[in-house]
Amino acid sequence: MKDLILHAHLWFAALCQVLPPNYQLGLRDGNEVVGTPEVQCTEDAITFSVRTAAPFRGNIYVKGHYGVDVCRQEYYGNDFAGATFVTRIGDCGMRRIRQLQPHGMNYVLTFVTNFHPHFMTKVDRAYNVRCFYAYIDKAVNTDMEVSNLPSESLEQQAMLMPECEYSIREATPDGPRIRTSIIGASLVHRWDCRTNGRFGILVRNCNAIDNSGLSIPIIDDRGCPEALPVQLRPVVYDPSLSSAYMVVEAFVFPDRSNVQFQCQVQICDRRDNECLGVTFIQPLIALLATELSVDDSQRVSSNFHH
Repeated sequence: MKDLILHAHLWFAALCQVLPPNYQLGLRDGNEVVGTPEVQCTEDAITFSVRTAAPFRGNIYVKGHYGVDVCRQEYYGNDFAGATFVTRIGDCGMRRIRQLQPHGMNYVLTFVTNFHPHFMTKVDRAYNVRCFYAYIDKAVNTDMEVSNLPSESLEQQAMLMPECEYSIREATPDGPRIRTSIIGASLVHRWDCRTNGRFGILVRNCNAIDNSGLSIPIIDDRGCPEALPVQLRPVVYDPSLSSAYMVVEAFVFPDRSNVQFQCQVQICDRRDNECLGVTFIQPLIALLATELSVDDSQRVSSNFHH
């Protein structure tokens, strides 16, 4: 997910507890955290790494989940001056905080470095970690030329977290990518995103635009086709919500050489159940555009650039 921006912010607080007078392990070893821990935020996990003055032989755990196996790791036989702990996104009571500006999702939890196998000591530390996953834009363009009549342009520019592709197919969703077609023929506009099962899509706000700037709605804000004198069937989604297509009768504006279609693709996060109400939320939005040109031969030809 190369278009996914990751940020990590840490705040730390010392944890101190009164211990029996004869307990001096932490002081005797002179061990403690050195510097600021490192945090790596990936699509599926948060990695927490800490450096210490001497070999770390305690525990690292997520606060409030010490007794949960996946939320604590023991380093009792460790000979390295430091340790690394990985927790999967959504585990160990991780809090999710949605953010609008900039748009994205925060995942928040607290890691504790515990130097003694069984007790809390004055050298122990707790770190509040926040990973911010920002939804950003990326452009994807697809051009289609139509020969022999005024042309139609499909412009699709995608702001994507997953990698997406736009294509126009002949007759069926799995038909060949077309370069030529007769006006009035059945064309299939198809959107595909490689989401690894995490994201879903909604195609919405599509318009046909001529060279003068005249804009005709094709698909409304809810993703429904508009009532027009040409065939526009509803958008059909596959069960994974990562692919969609729409059957459109090829048409052009009178006395025009180009027509441009502009659409938005809204991305929802299936892991956070956003796709259950995808028409009511505002996650990642992608502007998709494709251009179509027509000449006198009444043929439609297309060139695709990604």
